[in-house]
Amino acid sequence: MPGRDRVHEQNNATAPSLAKTARRLSLWTRRDALTAFAAVASQTLWPYHLLAQQAEGDATLPRHRQLKVEVTGTLELDPTGQKATTSPFSVNASFDFVERSARDGRIYWTARTFEEATARIVVGQGSTTSALSHSDEVVIESTQQQDDRQIKLTMTRPAEPLTLDESELIKLQAISPAIETWFEDIENRSLTDVWTPDAWSIAAALAIEVVTDNQVQCRLKRRQRGRAEVEVRGTLIGTADNVGTEIALTGTCSVDEASGRLLAASWDIQERRALGPATPGFTARTRLELTDLGTGRWDDASEQTFQQARAAALDAAPSLLVFESKHQGFRLEHSPQWTVIADSTNVAILRLVDQGDLITQAHVTRLQPLAAGTRLTKETYRQDVSSAIGNSGGTIVDVSEFTTSRDYHGLRVTVSAEVSGVAVQWVYVHLSDKDGQRLGWVFTAEQDRLDRLGIEDQTLVDSVEILAAPATANEARAASRDNGASDR
Repeated sequence: MPGRDRVHEQNNATAPSLAKTARRLSLWTRRDALTAFAAVASQTLWPYHLLAQQAEGDATLPRHRQLKVEVTGTLELDPTGQKATTSPFSVNASFDFVERSARDGRIYWTARTFEEATARIVVGQGSTTSALSHSDEVVIESTQQQDDRQIKLTMTRPAEPLTLDESELIKLQAISPAIETWFEDIENRSLTDVWTPDAWSIAAALAIEVVTDNQVQCRLKRRQRGRAEVEVRGTLIGTADNVGTEIALTGTCSVDEASGRLLAASWDIQERRALGPATPGFTARTRLELTDLGTGRWDDASEQTFQQARAAALDAAPSLLVFESKHQGFRLEHSPQWTVIADSTNVAILRLVDQGDLITQAHVTRLQPLAAGTRLTKETYRQDVSSAIGNSGGTIVDVSEFTTSRDYHGLRVTVSAEVSGVAVQWVYVHLSDKDGQRLGWVFTAEQDRLDRLGIEDQTLVDSVEILAAPATANEARAASRDNGASDR
């Protein structure tokens, strides 16, 4: 990308210092901590007529559960793609939820409503708190066994799309119903029996994608009053977020012998995960305590949402997440392959990653508005882009005009160039609404990855909604002074 994008008035942003206060903790750092946490951690009345049909030992009954999570470790960060840095981090999180599980062949379903879902995150000297909004709305999680080693995990909230932060917050370890496949034959096992859980089920339990080397074993330690205590111990190598990970797992599970249901568990998980193109690397230790509090409260509306999600699974489009830029004033929907890297007063940055490869990076900037009812012409925008790329060696190969699904006017200029011997493509996009509010975009991709990019950039642009312009720093200070004066 050219060093200075005069069209979109943006610089390549660098991550703020990790030593800043919690209130100013950078988005990249906060999201990295959430991503790492998700990786190491990732009520209403139940209808009487359903209770009457099911016994207390039925694992499909809604269960009231609590999960406490403590994480300590070191993050490896590279928000600019130029130099990795490290910083200590910790997470303390609490979850109180009711869940209902079911199984359709190789798909394991869980529906949850949360009474509490909060995490206190500290990175360096900065800290922040993350919480789930609309916690009373049902969150649907599905874990599909792809083969004997691999799973596909999806998460959606039908009533209100999850943000990326929320998705990472509640992508939890040690609560997948797939864990209970470890204990399906527990009644018939002898004391000191040792067995190895299926690799795919371990991936599901740890909320990772693939387990390639499985050295985890379960051992029946004791039985007491209808409960079996099982020790879980071992190591594994796998893939998470398309990067390698190594995990050492130690846990003790209390299991209902009649149903194989997990009643309580204590886990100690140590993980080293590689740095990815849009995700942090980390070395971390996680302690989890899961408690089952008995039958939970569940209503007909929640059950209907759950069953509709299961019925629609075969025809459903991939779940989308929501990102709202507080600094640039826009909202968009994106697939989980997109990751938000930064949201600052200068620029919002997103990266698209596929199978561990960086496919494209998008810079989005709020521009000064045009007069209401006016539009930038193709020729004017072409000239602006030509000036912006200057002597970088780029060549404009296409200029087009389009309209988004929200009836925004769009201009798109495609530039071919070579940077350090690598053929790249820059795509400049200009969006404006009827009131003259504008956004500028720049997508950067290597030429040999354009086939994998497809129309992902166009889909992202089409989903955007331009919001009210954020207040400038001067406006914010003036408003603060005015509020102070009115208080007096």
